[in-house]
Amino acid sequence: MSNKKYLASKSILKKAKLALCNDSGSLKILTAVMFLPLMMFTGVAIDTAEMYRARVNFQAAVDAATVVTARSISRGASIEDAKKAGEELFARNIENLPGSEGQLQFPGLTESSCADNGVAATATLRHKLWFDVFHGAYKKAGDPDHVTLNASTKVACGNETVEIALVLDNSGSMRLSANSSSSTSKLDVLKAAATNLVTTLHAQLRASPRPNPVQFSVVPFSGMVNVGSGNSNQSWMDRTGISPIHWGDQNKKYFYNWETNPDVVKVGAGYQTTGGTPISRFTLYDNLPGESWKGCVEARPHPYSTNDDTPTTGNPATMIVPSFAPDTPDNWNGEKSQILVEVSATPYCERWRREGRAGYFCRRWTDGHPGAAHPRQGFANYYSYDYQYRGEWRYGNSGGGTDTVDGPIITGEGWYENNYLKDDHNYKGSLDARALENTGGDDQYQRQAWTTKYFRDSDNDRPTVFDVNNRRPGAPYLLGLRGGPNFMCTSEPITDLTTSEDEVKDALNDMRAEGATNIQQGAIWGMRTLSPGQPFVNGRDYSVKDNKKIMIMMTDGNNTYYPADYFNQGYAKTNKSVYGSWGLTVNGRIFEGYDGAANPLHNSATFQQAMDEHLVETCGNIKAQGITIYSIAFDVTNGSSVKTMLEGCASPNSSGGKLYYDASDNAALVAAFGDIAEKIAELSITE
Repeated sequence: MSNKKYLASKSILKKAKLALCNDSGSLKILTAVMFLPLMMFTGVAIDTAEMYRARVNFQAAVDAATVVTARSISRGASIEDAKKAGEELFARNIENLPGSEGQLQFPGLTESSCADNGVAATATLRHKLWFDVFHGAYKKAGDPDHVTLNASTKVACGNETVEIALVLDNSGSMRLSANSSSSTSKLDVLKAAATNLVTTLHAQLRASPRPNPVQFSVVPFSGMVNVGSGNSNQSWMDRTGISPIHWGDQNKKYFYNWETNPDVVKVGAGYQTTGGTPISRFTLYDNLPGESWKGCVEARPHPYSTNDDTPTTGNPATMIVPSFAPDTPDNWNGEKSQILVEVSATPYCERWRREGRAGYFCRRWTDGHPGAAHPRQGFANYYSYDYQYRGEWRYGNSGGGTDTVDGPIITGEGWYENNYLKDDHNYKGSLDARALENTGGDDQYQRQAWTTKYFRDSDNDRPTVFDVNNRRPGAPYLLGLRGGPNFMCTSEPITDLTTSEDEVKDALNDMRAEGATNIQQGAIWGMRTLSPGQPFVNGRDYSVKDNKKIMIMMTDGNNTYYPADYFNQGYAKTNKSVYGSWGLTVNGRIFEGYDGAANPLHNSATFQQAMDEHLVETCGNIKAQGITIYSIAFDVTNGSSVKTMLEGCASPNSSGGKLYYDASDNAALVAAFGDIAEKIAELSITE
């Protein structure tokens, strides 16, 4: 209360006294008598308000001092230094209560009691009132005009544990800079900011006596998530091909058709060799020299793609399926041939007559191979102009020179985007291999389902990964990424929850920017690192007391999945998309659980909408388990739907907002991670 208010109150009391002493008339006496209870009531009201103000500020001072004491101990300060820090803060905070005397105590506080029971504080405050001497409502014996307040509190003393999943965008756009004035990539800024958070929280939380007080997992995501090739033999991996998505399209027309393979039989939900060995995508990898599974996986069928149900062979749809991009077909549909006239001297030439002179028209393909017909092992689509042949006029009897002319263009659908095996490997010119050579369109994709091309042929030769489109060794490249069975597997492996600060920092440093963006798969695998059950099992049970599970999710853009004709490069369109976490979208799996159109278009915008819905559902499942989500949009254009989606995914904060950060530039990203570290480190009032 200000001095002005205090003086005004004294003036009122003086007038009341004069009124009581004035005997000039009965009316004045009556007025004075009525004025006295009015003033007593007013005094009680003023002192009640003052006592409430004092109590609120007093309790806040005790709480703040106890938090500082507990935090100091958790950071390694001695008990005496920690108590001194708390007492000094308490003294400063009650300075706004004039005329008050306070005392703060931490009864029985030791390092062991701090770890086991937290920091308990008790305090008293002798606070000055203004009218208690007049109305006596709060007067204590022997202490008029004052009230004595008591307060206590208890704060956790660094004995909470925390598990944090860093779910971080490693897509190709992270190679760019968020600041036009800086050449530093967004990925490098992310690495520095995340590393600083790891350092800060290890320093602040490691003092807890509880085992493994702070653990981190790192989940880099791009177009797919990499669970680590070392996990290929885990029980949660589908090594026997029983998952309903293991062999792609259920009608087997465009993917893996084992029914036509004479060496394979169907057993239960999967397939086996005639010798009894189960067949899976791992079998295909094992048969390809120079290729091995890099560790990426497909999304499970919906709804298992958005939840953390434990993988079990009793429910094959829950099993984790390794990624395997199928070999797309060779372009055989353009191998037209004229009637061959066998001539003993020139067996690969056709007899012609020109202006009465006999000659021979011999084919010579643009890849340099001579012959009446091009070799039927995938070379027909060598460069865009390989759909031509060249004819050489040779004048037989005249001995004249040659005249080279272009032959007609061989029609074709175009090259096929991930063509890394010769389709007729293991056929050796059989009629089966040739059956579709003069057809086009979807029929070409029946060769995509041929499984024999992945195995040794009758001469015991293994298939070789080869850039069939360009007739050169090694896998082809598509959208700037290496093709082959591991196509779109560009991110580094997950680092499971660990107490090793160095291991986490190494994982952050190893991250590289390449590929598409699939936030949903990053989020669900982040959840799986925090959960106690398989696939990753280092997370504590959700019921463990004083354990926080936190996910920090950051991206620089929208979900992306590429249609087959992306960038107008003329890829064949039957697959509807390039390969990704939901396979080839002709199978429709990306639209499972999608609330959009009944017959959605297979284009970038619709793919993004479907992936966004998967992410929203996933975030809901994560938060339902009590996991706190911090989300960050980094260098995302204003108005982008990803901002709204990320804000919706974020958990609520203490003020009713969201734990969401819109980081427009490098400095804002660093600040966001710093603020998150501070919030996680905050100790909460427990009593």
